[in-house]
Amino acid sequence: MICYPNAKINIGLNIISKREDDFHNIESLIVPIPLYDILEVVKQKGECDTKISYSGFVFDNNKANLVMRAYDLIKYDFDIPNIRIHL
Repeated sequence: MICYPNAKINIGLNIISKREDDFHNIESLIVPIPLYDILEVVKQKGECDTKISYSGFVFDNNKANLVMRAYDLIKYDFDIPNIRIHL
């Protein structure tokens, strides 16, 4: 699966509170712009762990990565396979 997540510019951002899951409750005013990332998700063959790779930049901390955190949250509630993600 390939999708194209839209980019946006935050014109205003107010952090209301920090949640127990280390995210924040926010109020935000955003403007979409005609740029996007390309996100590819492919089912892993065999018993390989879920992995993420990138083009254009290096991100070394997979624990803090929002894509991996979202995958972990979904996998906790649903029986989904390991995947390969490329951003």
